Amino acid sequence: MDQIYEKRDVLPDTDHRSQVYNDYFDQAGRLFSVIRATQGEAIQKAAVTIAEAMARDNILHVFGTGHSHMFAEELFYRAGGFANVNAILETGLMLHEGAAKSTALERLHGYAPTVLDRYDVKPGDVLIIASNSGINPVPVEMARTARKRELATIAITSLKHSYAMKSRDVKDQKLYEIVDHVIDNCCELGDASVTIEGMPHPVGPLSSLAGILILNSIMCQVAQELVARGTVPPIYVSSNIGAGDQVSSHWVELFRGRIKHL
Repeated sequence: MDQIYEKRDVLPDTDHRSQVYNDYFDQAGRLFSVIRATQGEAIQKAAVTIAEAMARDNILHVFGTGHSHMFAEELFYRAGGFANVNAILETGLMLHEGAAKSTALERLHGYAPTVLDRYDVKPGDVLIIASNSGINPVPVEMARTARKRELATIAITSLKHSYAMKSRDVKDQKLYEIVDHVIDNCCELGDASVTIEGMPHPVGPLSSLAGILILNSIMCQVAQELVARGTVPPIYVSSNIGAGDQVSSHWVELFRGRIKHL
């Protein structure tokens, strides 16, 4: 096996090295503050759209490719989460069947409609699409397909990254250009945030932290919006406390017909 690690002189400042993890904490805290200061209005509008759909008994769907598929799982079937949320999980676009395969499929034109065909989406539903770059064909085509099928669409993306790169979409569109609501995760181009002396590239990606923060902040606001409309949303309770199993079983039976992975 070829040598993986480039050999460098050892840095003598061990105290500095032991503290570099604090740089990541600082970067994450700064990012969260920026999101809170700049994206509140977008989060509010997205929450109202979702609440209005749920009040009509429509479903929220969540989709992402690569690492962004975790956002679909984040809102699906979890304690404190909504029972009327559907995760769109296409295994080829995730990572466990092969990272290179996932990247190749994410760039495949015409794949998104086939994925969406496998789920029970209806006019009036809402689809959240997570894509840090917002330039690859599958997330972009997913948004176009959803809008053709009369779903409201919400993007979580890095506008700084998307502005800087050329789209790979056949129509030369980017995700933020074709959705109803855009929430900027405020991440830097390339995502990684921590620079270490002696390394040619930064480490410490932030888009997953940002996306999960945004998603859960949206859903907290959705809950408040629904309660204000006189509707108590269907929320899962942890299976590891009290009557959690009983509550979860009730919601599973109620939504099994519409939510694929229950």
